[in-house]
Amino acid sequence: MHSRIKTIRTKITVLAWVLLFAIVCVLLKALTIYFDFEPLPYSFILSSMISSNIFLFGFMLNGVLMDYKEAEKIPDEIAVSVEASFDQCFTTYKRTKNDYCLDYIQSLLEFIRMLDDWFHKKIHTRDIMYKLNGFNEHILKTEVLTQATFIGRLKQEISNLRRLTLRAYSIRERVFLGSAHTIIRFTTLFILFNLILTKYNTEFEAMLYVFGFSSIFIFLVKLIHDLDNPFDYYSQNHKYRDAVSLESLHDLNIRITQEMELLKK
Repeated sequence: MHSRIKTIRTKITVLAWVLLFAIVCVLLKALTIYFDFEPLPYSFILSSMISSNIFLFGFMLNGVLMDYKEAEKIPDEIAVSVEASFDQCFTTYKRTKNDYCLDYIQSLLEFIRMLDDWFHKKIHTRDIMYKLNGFNEHILKTEVLTQATFIGRLKQEISNLRRLTLRAYSIRERVFLGSAHTIIRFTTLFILFNLILTKYNTEFEAMLYVFGFSSIFIFLVKLIHDLDNPFDYYSQNHKYRDAVSLESLHDLNIRITQEMELLKK
C-alpha cells in the first residue's frame, strides 16, 4: 500500500512538472499576443515538423522499450538463479550437515546485498564479478558432498548470474542513440518556439495548441529519458523515474535470512 501511494505521488509530481512547463509556454504565447508579436503565419511546414517529431518519438520509444522490457526480467531472473543455488546447498546441508554448504549460502546472501549496493552505484562492477568468481572455491569444497549433476547446476547458475549482471550493466551504462536524444530535444524546442510565434485564427486556438503540444512533447521527452535507464536508483531525481522493481531480490534476501535463522535455533 505504501509503495502504491509513493508511486501515485511520483506520477503526480511528474505531471505537475510537465504542466508547469506547458503553462510557461502558454504565458509566453500570451505575451506575444499582448504585444502583437506573431511574425510567423500558420503553414503546412509547422504541421510537417510536428509529424516528423512524432515519428522520431515513436522510433525512440520503440528502442528504449525493448531494453526496458528486458530489464524488467533481470532482477527476477537473478533471484531465480540465486534461489536455485540456495535450494541445492540447503538440501545438501540437511543431508550431510557439512558447514561448507552454510558458507556457500552465506556467500549467496552477501552477493544479494552487494548486488543491491551495486544497483545503487555504491560499489564497482568488478567487485560483483570478483564475488561471483569466489563461488568457484565454494563449488570445489562442495563437490564431494553431492552428485555431479547438482554441481553442474550450481556452475550453470553462477554463469547465469554473470550474464545477467553484465547485461544489466550494459543497459544501465549505455545510452540508446545518444545523438537521437539530442535531436529530439532540439526539434521539440524548435517546434515549441514556432508554435509560440505563429499567428492563429483566434486566441483560444492559439492557447489550446501551445498548451496541448507543449505538454505532450515535454512529457514524451521525459518519458524517453526515464525509460532509457531502467536501473536508475542513484541519480538525484531517481524517485521521479520509472526504474524497474528490485522487490524480488529484497524478498529473497528476507527468505534466505529467515531460513538461516531457523537453522541456528
